[in-house]
Amino acid sequence: MGPPRPDLYQLDARFQPTVVAGVPPDAFTAEGQRWGNPLYRWDRMAAENYAWWTARVRRALAHADGFRIDHFRGFAAGWEVPATCPTAMDGRWVAGPGQALFDAISAALGALPIVAEDLGIITPDVVALREGCGFPGMRVMQFAFGGDAANE
Repeated sequence: MGPPRPDLYQLDARFQPTVVAGVPPDAFTAEGQRWGNPLYRWDRMAAENYAWWTARVRRALAHADGFRIDHFRGFAAGWEVPATCPTAMDGRWVAGPGQALFDAISAALGALPIVAEDLGIITPDVVALREGCGFPGMRVMQFAFGGDAANE
């Protein structure tokens, strides 16, 4: 793909994450989930018209006719946790790149054969982003059997 781009991640001078990804506390875990992977510098990626992401999608499409994006909701907003926190409880929602990311990629590559996984807290902004991109959604079957007939 190209040289490493640590400048596109939220890292300190020693290349350690300053914030990491996760999900907030929920019915599964009172402390949330602290995944620990570094988060993107969306502002820097936007300044380059999302060239890094365009290259990544181009590479994926060289190997498959289409693909699924797990946790698509993170492109609307993601849960940011200070790297010093041992749990995800002290995190906060931070806006993702939204439609601009997918507009830039599709301007370079054409129609995108992407399926958006509907996992996590799916809020109206996430649905609007998925629909605005024209991506079909994909729900996780494990969660299909709770509640009543109105369960999505």
